[in-house]
Amino acid sequence: MSGWCKGLTKETDERIKRRSGKLKGKPKSEIHKKHLLEAQIKYFSNPENRAKLQGKNNPMYGKHHSKEAKKIKSEKNKAWWTPEMKEQQRLVMIERCKNMNPEDRKKKFGQPKELNPMYGKHHSIKSKESMSKNQMGHSSWSKGLTKETNSSLLSTSIKHTGRIFSEIHRKAMSNSRIGKIRIKREIRQCACGCGKIKEVKINSNWKYIIGHNPRQKFNINRYGKSPGHGKGCWFEIPEQGKVFLRSSWEVIFVKYLIAKRVKFRYEYKRFILDGKTFLPDFYLVDENKFIEIKGWVKEKDIQKMEEMKRFYPDVKIEMITDISKFKEKINE
Repeated sequence: MSGWCKGLTKETDERIKRRSGKLKGKPKSEIHKKHLLEAQIKYFSNPENRAKLQGKNNPMYGKHHSKEAKKIKSEKNKAWWTPEMKEQQRLVMIERCKNMNPEDRKKKFGQPKELNPMYGKHHSIKSKESMSKNQMGHSSWSKGLTKETNSSLLSTSIKHTGRIFSEIHRKAMSNSRIGKIRIKREIRQCACGCGKIKEVKINSNWKYIIGHNPRQKFNINRYGKSPGHGKGCWFEIPEQGKVFLRSSWEVIFVKYLIAKRVKFRYEYKRFILDGKTFLPDFYLVDENKFIEIKGWVKEKDIQKMEEMKRFYPDVKIEMITDISKFKEKINE
């Protein structure tokens, strides 16, 4: 015998519509939830029933959540996925995988590379160029994370622990090294007779440690330090501490900014350009603007400014080539 409501819905039957209106918003009891879960498990354990709801047979195929439903779902997930829940999930994963064999981990967490339909394929040149442009100025998502603090890194670490490379992978690695000459290294002793040693390449002409060559005039006390000559100097910058300014023009501009009480940062951000990087001298915080100071403008400096406008059109940047007007305004 089938139920009286078989094949009926709230759109086609008045009784079901009234019953649906009464139960709408009413919380389910724990027993009710348990019965519903058991019924779902029993129904979907049958392969024929699962096939009915797969792909285009699914009544929700091609449909999407509304913006309101997405917002509600997102808020519920945020409320549920707390830091305590993340830590609990991480500990559970560690316990599960602690005593597993490499083969069991492979079955549970992933398949061999050879079975992946994208294995051995590469991006086209156009897609590589677009990807590199999109990633300019962005750091990696995993920067500063470890497997102890991030669950996705932990899962990848578990996948690769005890992994053995396949013959195809080994041949690919071997072929990539063909034609590359490995220069052997050896340990040599300083020719001055001091007894100190250093590991160098076999074809190297190295004989002396720095400062030990009697024919070479070398001030060992100044090695690694900033030169005593030049027009730069150390300067105390607010909220940044002691910084070495590289030219007298930069010193004048810093004095001007401090006199006018302008918030700024020295060498605040580095930009990635076409095959090189660019580090502007100053960043004005309130104006959201970068300043580059140049007393002698070369072609490569003009090229850098043009590339900045092309790669970073939203970034405000200005090149100052005359410092006299700022020098006059310091004592005003």
